[in-house]
Amino acid sequence: MRDKMGRAAISIRVLTTLVVLLAATLAMAQGTTPLPEKLVTLADVQAVLGGKFEGRLVEPGIYNWEEIDGPRVVQVSIQTDSGTTVQDLKPHLIQQGEPVDDVAGVGDAAMYRPQGFCAAVDKKSKSGQSHFLEVRVHNVEGANAAADTKRFAVELAKRGAARL
Repeated sequence: MRDKMGRAAISIRVLTTLVVLLAATLAMAQGTTPLPEKLVTLADVQAVLGGKFEGRLVEPGIYNWEEIDGPRVVQVSIQTDSGTTVQDLKPHLIQQGEPVDDVAGVGDAAMYRPQGFCAAVDKKSKSGQSHFLEVRVHNVEGANAAADTKRFAVELAKRGAARL
């Protein structure tokens, strides 16, 4: 009886190990979503906007760079294999009356949404994963705030997409 229980315990351990290895292999094959703060870095934000910023994780997949002693905030979000694409989102936005500007030369497809202060980019990685990156720049002040906001968001999205 003891011998059967011993073999059953070993079989359960072997089976558990195989399940864990299979799960790890599947996770590696599917890949993981890149960290937004690694796509658009502190150095990027400070170089493009000027000023000093600090980072804060809002939730997994969303990271804020917040200006120290200032109002500006850069929010970076990333989705991997979510099915969200610029090509699918753009017609819905236009149908709802939201202006959308095409952005050439960034990722596989990109747009800028003036109402959302947001540059959105589709990019397929070398591993074949589809990524949807959004960079929002808030609270830019001054006479050219709208143009500066767009320029900042697009430049940061370009830098982030290049790292995918």
